[in-house]
Amino acid sequence: MSRKNRRNRLRRPDNYLAVGPFELAQFGDKIRWSSSLNGAEFERHQEKLREAYPTVIEKIDNLVAEIATLVSQLPPTELLLRGWWEFAHERLTKKAGKFEDPIPMRMVDYVQSVIAGVPRSRTQLGEVSEENWKHLVEMVSKLFQCVCSEYQICNTAINKVQNPEYDDEMEELRVRAELMWCAVRGKRYQVHDIPALEELLLPHSTILEELFGITAKALLNELTKIWHSLTFGLDDAYRDLKRIQADFFNTLKTKKSGATDTNLPFELEEFAEDQSELQRKGQEAAEKLFGTSMFDLQKITNLPQNLLDEMSWGPGQEEDFFAAGPFKGWPQRVWPILKRPFIKLDERYYCFDNYSLFDNFYRVLQRAILRLKPEYQHRWNEIQQAISEEAPFNHLKKILPSGREIRPVWYRWRTSADQPAQWMELDGLYEYADHLFIIEVKAGSFTWTSPTTDLKSHIQSLKNLVQAPTRQGQRFLNYLKNTPSAPIYNKAHDEIGRVNFSKYRRVTICAVTLDSFGEIAAKSQHLRKVGIELGDTPVWSLSLDDMRVYADIFVNPLHFLHFVEQRQLALQSEKLELNDELDHLGLYLKHNNYSQYAAGMGGPADKLVFHAYTTDIDSFFGKKLINDKVISPLQQEVPARLSEVIDFLSHNDVARHASLSSKLLDMEGKWRTEMFGQLDQTLAISRNRNWPKPISSHGESEANVTLFLWAPPKLPRDRDFALEHTQALMLLNKEDDRTLLELSYDENDDLKDIWYENVSIKNLSAVEIRRLSERAEKLRQARIQAIKQTRKIGRNEQCPCGSGKKHKRCCLNRSPQ
Repeated sequence: MSRKNRRNRLRRPDNYLAVGPFELAQFGDKIRWSSSLNGAEFERHQEKLREAYPTVIEKIDNLVAEIATLVSQLPPTELLLRGWWEFAHERLTKKAGKFEDPIPMRMVDYVQSVIAGVPRSRTQLGEVSEENWKHLVEMVSKLFQCVCSEYQICNTAINKVQNPEYDDEMEELRVRAELMWCAVRGKRYQVHDIPALEELLLPHSTILEELFGITAKALLNELTKIWHSLTFGLDDAYRDLKRIQADFFNTLKTKKSGATDTNLPFELEEFAEDQSELQRKGQEAAEKLFGTSMFDLQKITNLPQNLLDEMSWGPGQEEDFFAAGPFKGWPQRVWPILKRPFIKLDERYYCFDNYSLFDNFYRVLQRAILRLKPEYQHRWNEIQQAISEEAPFNHLKKILPSGREIRPVWYRWRTSADQPAQWMELDGLYEYADHLFIIEVKAGSFTWTSPTTDLKSHIQSLKNLVQAPTRQGQRFLNYLKNTPSAPIYNKAHDEIGRVNFSKYRRVTICAVTLDSFGEIAAKSQHLRKVGIELGDTPVWSLSLDDMRVYADIFVNPLHFLHFVEQRQLALQSEKLELNDELDHLGLYLKHNNYSQYAAGMGGPADKLVFHAYTTDIDSFFGKKLINDKVISPLQQEVPARLSEVIDFLSHNDVARHASLSSKLLDMEGKWRTEMFGQLDQTLAISRNRNWPKPISSHGESEANVTLFLWAPPKLPRDRDFALEHTQALMLLNKEDDRTLLELSYDENDDLKDIWYENVSIKNLSAVEIRRLSERAEKLRQARIQAIKQTRKIGRNEQCPCGSGKKHKRCCLNRSPQ
């Protein structure tokens, strides 16, 4: 088969699935979803969906009613214990990269919400039989499948004809928000649960003592006990049981010589009665392992009674979830567990769900405190604002140590040409190397109401937490751009310094929020489609939880700066829509310039979904959960010699080297390998012939770099030679700029020094141009001849001269000079 025919031949998918007119095809790690419906067929399909809508509503209502009836009859403690074990089994057996089944978690949080919302039935079943459990799992599974799939599809079809203000982008936001609401838990990695609360709660110690008789530090200690019990309690109980068993047999062997594990004397029962302490410990371990001790808050904590009451529901105590009206008992309402994370059963208080506890505890506690003492609202807001404005800078200091922090910032600027200048405030600036971060923080809470029943509050939250700081950041950026040596002031309006916009290679506006709102923040650049005004300058919207992750992941500040540059490019991509901020990080680690990678995939109208790019990140934080001292191994796959260069730069005048680091990391994989993967071999060749063997990126490379290796005293540095070679290469390639990088190694091949400069040929004289042109021609001929000695150069392959053109359009018919 000819090369052309091979290229045009359709590739068969690895897996293919057709459901009616919808087709799903998998090609390696990529999946393509398509529909064969034409316009008329699509409209007929939409009409069928609208006709099915009442049936879907009735189906969900019936499922909810049946679930509520069965849950009200089953023993709640046993029900939640079984649910937790099923969820624990799912987590323990989950393979990396596999989609997590959400139903085991729903058998804890949703079932607990049903218990809290439905009074106990007069008919009580003595135990949770296997048949009852399977039936309940089946109904909960059907319920969530229906509300997340059938209902959403039919509801959109209805909205298209019944809502006069219908908009595709707003509808997509609604659906995504509802799916996140129903199915996603865990706002942060577990290692950050306690530190996040510590950051927020310590300043409120006085009011906690007044209302609940517990200091903030003591409260955090008790929450840590719950966190540890639900995270490591199973392992602890198993180890305790094994240790007690070993102690028992060791004591027995000492007292009864000749006894073995399998051949015990008949006096064993009498002996066991004498070991009351071991028995007690064994019973405690068994109760943890098979009973409710791991979840019993009165056993694992010393939380005060009144606080437990504020954080707990009894069966049927919560009246809103199953109140009459639309969505009665549906996951689309506010779940009782989101209001109060604990459950009170038979005068015992339990916590079965880490996620609901730590996702919502700060806001749940806030509402409890303000209900008990409304006049504390102003003080709460003051403390929250102060914490929120300081926290981003603390995290940036960890990622980018020794940076310059300026906060708060006051300046005079006009909002329009016909308005006088006014005093305006910015939360702060952070300067590191040639980067400037403009930081604006919003401490307000993202609405805790459901997007199904209150989508307007979600939109308003976005305006408060994204639109408002975006405008403030962009306003300050305009001030910098239009004010040479812009003065900045403190709160008293005394000048404290000046900022020159031209000093910075990169300026990033960061809108930082206290609350995480996941996928909406990750695609903040697309919010203008739903009426959120974001201006012309891209703004990076992220939460404090995201910053904690970056502080743990990035060991080298230069890697973080490069990620920020790629993150800025992603903000300008209309095609790149991700479901989480950390998906950006995962894509960066895998594909470097990931917005360019996405731009080259699919057609203009295709929706791209990137899955499993956070697997390595999840794995790292899983290890960090066990050992908090573990250092992040995560970075892009780069040759060891390139990593060595970046590390060298980060420890030697990092402010001056950030631009070089960025240029090197911009290089695509081919040139990273070409230049640095074979560096040891190139260095050996240069030493053997006492003459440097330069390596240059060219053609499709993202960065034009020429690399020279020196190894004194045998191969001393000759800067003039390297510079002239680079200039000749630029003439040959018709380039305006190129970076000359020189690395010096000792006799052990250890990197000792680095020099680099940005080379230009604009100011060369005619004599110098003529001399360098002759050298460029010799270089061109040498490159062509070097290839011709080994093989024939193809007409359509890239020309070996380095121009980036095809050989047939470059040197094929060019006569030697």
